[in-house]
Amino acid sequence: MALIRLMRGGEDEPQILQVNTAFSTDRVYKVKRTGLSYSLELVQINPTLRKDYGQITDLDEYPFVVVAEEHSVICGVAAVHIEAWNKRAVLQHLYVSEGYRSLGIGKLLVQSSMNYAKSSHMRCLWLETQNINYPAIQFYQRMGFEWCGLDTELYDDTTLNNYEIALFFARRIE
Repeated sequence: MALIRLMRGGEDEPQILQVNTAFSTDRVYKVKRTGLSYSLELVQINPTLRKDYGQITDLDEYPFVVVAEEHSVICGVAAVHIEAWNKRAVLQHLYVSEGYRSLGIGKLLVQSSMNYAKSSHMRCLWLETQNINYPAIQFYQRMGFEWCGLDTELYDDTTLNNYEIALFFARRIE
């Protein structure tokens, strides 16, 4: 079982840069608009989509960063910041390297983030992902997060594909 621990500043940075942030999927959620309503429709795609978020380099900006360590290898990371004005903790990063997925590491990182949010007296843990990240959406729903909104104009479609839309999920702190 992976060890979840607080990040050790510069000591962990070289390994964190090696955490694989990519995902592949043959399914995406198409965002459909009807009047003032939006819905998500699951669609199969071919060829398979692969996206890589790149190296994680901004972790010094977050008050809470935990890593997952398996046999002395950092294989996952989660980072949270606090929005004090509305008592919301934001899960800004959650990545588990491909070879370590489906082992419960993501669940442990989210639980650690929830514990931090609770100890900080936050009312929810909130996050953003994309309609094309089917694996993440499924994971977050299994973890008790609920879809709470979207932003059709968050991403610049000159730098991303023109059908990527931000989806927001939240889980209440109990």
